[in-house]
Amino acid sequence: MADDETFAGTLARVVRVAENSQVVYAMFQNGSVIRLVASGPTAIQPDDVVLVSDGRWLVVEDDLWHEPRGIGVVRKQLDDSRLLIEAPGGLLVTDQAGDVPAIAGNTVLFSTHEGAVEVLAEPPMRVRDRDDDVDDVSRFDFTATKGELRYADFGGYPGCPVP
Repeated sequence: MADDETFAGTLARVVRVAENSQVVYAMFQNGSVIRLVASGPTAIQPDDVVLVSDGRWLVVEDDLWHEPRGIGVVRKQLDDSRLLIEAPGGLLVTDQAGDVPAIAGNTVLFSTHEGAVEVLAEPPMRVRDRDDDVDDVSRFDFTATKGELRYADFGGYPGCPVP
């Protein structure tokens, strides 16, 4: 491709190249995988970043790829140094533990490709956790004496006796 030509496409990272170097599998940032077939052997390698459009591709600079990241809680360090992470979508296993020493219970910034990128908090964090978050349940306090509550007090039909 000439330097002055325009090529628009979607970024993908090469995850596998077949032995014949003609079939390439690449993963888009949303996790979808595409199979690309070249007319002859290519020099493309796993982890190369490519722009893909209509079955064609162009190798581009690695720094264009931004690894999708999420926040989750490490639930277990697996025997092979992978991490089992609980994230909003469910349980995930990272490919590797990354350079950050994360232990069970840590809240981490992670990607499935890089592993744990940063420990955000030692204890597990909930979605609503704030530094000043104090669950004030006093507004729900109620002292009842026998026979004082009725079915209607809990959303039942007015006048309905308690069974």
